[in-house]
Amino acid sequence: MRQYEVERKFLLRRLPRVEFDKIIMIKQHYLKNDLAVSDRVRMTEASVPNGTKYFRTTKYSEDGSLREEESEITRGEYKKCTKESIGEIIKYRHIKTDRLGNTWEIDEFHNISMVIAEIELMADISTLSRVRSEVDRIEVPGFIQDELVMEVSNLKSFSNKSLAL
Repeated sequence: MRQYEVERKFLLRRLPRVEFDKIIMIKQHYLKNDLAVSDRVRMTEASVPNGTKYFRTTKYSEDGSLREEESEITRGEYKKCTKESIGEIIKYRHIKTDRLGNTWEIDEFHNISMVIAEIELMADISTLSRVRSEVDRIEVPGFIQDELVMEVSNLKSFSNKSLAL
């Protein structure tokens, strides 16, 4: 079944001053792919038990949202793809669940001076419309509001791919 990501993104002044549930280091390399909105390989490093993992993710624009195809790959496949990279970002993802149970991802970029928070829900084609309105109604928690500069959900220049290029 096709999965779609529905998200809202916010530019922050700085990393919120809260205790995070988890922190993950992420290196993303973007690949040339004229058929996709985004084609990337990603290395994630988290503390045990997750350790280091490698993924390839391709995103396509479809039905006003992004359809995402992701698979875990080997370290060798990751290394091979990074040689063809057209852009890279390095970030620390700080994960925090708010009081309503929503999981927020706050990315502190290492190679550019920027902090972006996002809330992302996944949907299939049958739930896409409902999930779109659901994500728009999610209350932005105080720890995000305290550092909020502006919402950047629909600004392409704030996509990870645009930031990497």
